[in-house]
Amino acid sequence: MSFFDSIPAPPPPPQRHREPSLDWLRPPSDELPAVLPVGRLLWRGGDAVVGVSHLEAYSTGCSIQIRWMHRRGSKTDGDWNALLDRWMGQDRQSGEVLRFGVGLPDGQKASTQNVPRSGSGPVTGPVLMARAEAGASKSAITGSVELWLYPLPAAGELLLAVEGALLGIPVSTMVLDAGEIRRAAQRSGGFWASAQQ
Repeated sequence: MSFFDSIPAPPPPPQRHREPSLDWLRPPSDELPAVLPVGRLLWRGGDAVVGVSHLEAYSTGCSIQIRWMHRRGSKTDGDWNALLDRWMGQDRQSGEVLRFGVGLPDGQKASTQNVPRSGSGPVTGPVLMARAEAGASKSAITGSVELWLYPLPAAGELLLAVEGALLGIPVSTMVLDAGEIRRAAQRSGGFWASAQQ
């Protein structure tokens, strides 16, 4: 018996706490989505326009790519500056700037204003997250929004809605084909085979 044989083995390591799934929070970072072109306007009126450029279908959900613009039009310097001040000072969670929602084929709804909080337990959905960026100039406010819908909706009609009172956008909707999104998601793929991850 050697010196080291008489030393007891350490206790087994404690079970690691499994991290809850964050699939509801964002698209998978290790997956190439299938892209579905849309190229349709969700709203155009007055000086505002909101369009859907395309969708990205993933195995766990879909990303809806939005482009929007509010042009200055005939607003005076004072009116334009007042609008910019209100736009920049708004809580981005308020519905006054832009809010989005979806109506799922099974009747459930989700909006960018009712997202779960991290750490609040398992999230089963539906969830609609928004990641936005925007900028302003002397002639326009422009922006883009990526909406992340989790999980993939069932086949049927997917209703997309927008509203933005500050920018003069009433509740406006368009219908997307959730069956087409599901079929496209089957074409998405991981960057690596699961055995190599």
